[in-house]
Amino acid sequence: MENRGTEFNQVSLRCSKTSDKLPRYKMDVFYSYTYGTAGWLTLQALPLIVSPTIIITLLSPEVRDPTGL
Repeated sequence: MENRGTEFNQVSLRCSKTSDKLPRYKMDVFYSYTYGTAGWLTLQALPLIVSPTIIITLLSPEVRDPTGL
């Protein structure tokens, strides 16, 4: 009877070790997608943060005359 318990424990340990690897791989893919998306959105937001008036001027439908500066 002790053999059966030992075999069962070894099998359950092997199964738990292999199943632990799968979620890590899936989470690595998720994290890389998340960080990539955050980086892309940050890259797109930088011009609006640095110089919002230039972007607003480019998107404005009004035609403005150049200033004397």
